[in-house]
Amino acid sequence: MDCFISIVEEELKRLDGLYEKYRVGRDALEECRDLRLSVDRKPAEAKYYCYKKGERRKRYVGRKDLEMVRNVQNRRFYEEALKELGADRKRMERFLEEYRAFDAEETVQRLPQAYREFVDPYALTGRGDGAEWKRRMEAVKASGPAAWPESLKHHAADGTMMKSVSETEIALYLIERNYPYVYELPRKFGNRMRWPDFTVYIERQNRVKYIEFEGRMEDPGYEEQDRIKMSEYLNEGLRPNRDFLFLFGGPDGSLDMQTAGQLLALFLAA
Repeated sequence: MDCFISIVEEELKRLDGLYEKYRVGRDALEECRDLRLSVDRKPAEAKYYCYKKGERRKRYVGRKDLEMVRNVQNRRFYEEALKELGADRKRMERFLEEYRAFDAEETVQRLPQAYREFVDPYALTGRGDGAEWKRRMEAVKASGPAAWPESLKHHAADGTMMKSVSETEIALYLIERNYPYVYELPRKFGNRMRWPDFTVYIERQNRVKYIEFEGRMEDPGYEEQDRIKMSEYLNEGLRPNRDFLFLFGGPDGSLDMQTAGQLLALFLAA
């Protein structure tokens, strides 16, 4: 969904830029606003006639006035193009407002409790293509805003820049086990943009899971932020230890990878 919406948003930006260029072109030919043309192509050389909107009287335009013909034609093109672009923009804006991508898991969550327990929303989705997913999601990430890029100081095994050594250790765990992931892929939680530490693609289920590393739990302010972050996941209908996993650092902020590895294995297999 995020990739598809990003494509639509990029196309809307392109249309906005084109609309502005045509608007400027139209306004530069304001003197042609009320002029209309007709053409007689029976002779070997086309003859143009010019008249004002609402009038019947036509004036022959000789060869010396072809620049005026060109201006009237361009003005008319700009006017029609702006109408079509304006209509397209409205349709795309309405689409972005109304579009809701189908999510099997959300459908399950909306079912009455009596109909949920034995439903597997991923049973019929098939196996996904991890390499293609990663390629598309990296493109989405590159086209959007980054989260505090000045804090990216550590290299993961695949070259991804990360904020902490512990995050590079999580990345190594995923890389060694062939789990495609994207670091800090933007995702909306309600109306707020967030950057989960790891968005991991589970090929056999054709779905994603989220991993967050919290390494400053001794800081009360940081702890409060974590509570807010976790509540945002829950408000999205995502389930702890099944859809998302929070890993916590020790007193010095570092991650015990032996314990983390066990938790990751259970989480990614669920």
